[in-house]
Amino acid sequence: MKNNFFKNVRIMLLCCILGILAVVVTVFVGYRRGMNEARGLAPSLQDGAGMAISCVRQTAVRNGVTEWCLDAVSGEYINAEARAVFAAPSVTFFMEGRGKVVMTAATGTVQTDSNNIRVSGDVIVKDQDYVLKTQTLHYDNGEHLLSTDVPVAFSGADFDLTADSASLDMKSRQAVLKGNVRGTLSESLEL
Repeated sequence: MKNNFFKNVRIMLLCCILGILAVVVTVFVGYRRGMNEARGLAPSLQDGAGMAISCVRQTAVRNGVTEWCLDAVSGEYINAEARAVFAAPSVTFFMEGRGKVVMTAATGTVQTDSNNIRVSGDVIVKDQDYVLKTQTLHYDNGEHLLSTDVPVAFSGADFDLTADSASLDMKSRQAVLKGNVRGTLSESLEL
């Protein structure tokens, strides 16, 4: 009888330990999934991704001069395509003697062989004088040119403009707006 009693106690203890272990694993997995969703991280890697990390910083340097710096919530490197995909990127462009320009978006891709950047989803480009808003934007690193073929809103202290497409030369700081350009200009705007 004692043997049956101890055998039953062992089985009950083993069941309790397995039950507790199952609860701990379930809580841990749920917690990790919740944290990843809260940070905007994808629950799984894209096909072909060689690496995925959170809290990313990438910097482009040419001839010892920092051209831009990208910060993102997370990133994945896709080896076969020589590109990195980022969640919630914020790119700071450092302009020679003219301050900096900051671009933010929901998602972004950097071609690692050229350092060209493509962003999409609530794209905002700001500097001390203007704000450009659109849904997709491409940055050509060799030409230092921002461009988009979708509608844009471009505004500053003395103007508010919209257009079907736009390009912005980061070197000369000249913008070209095309297609259905509309807006208002202040009387104090110097042309």
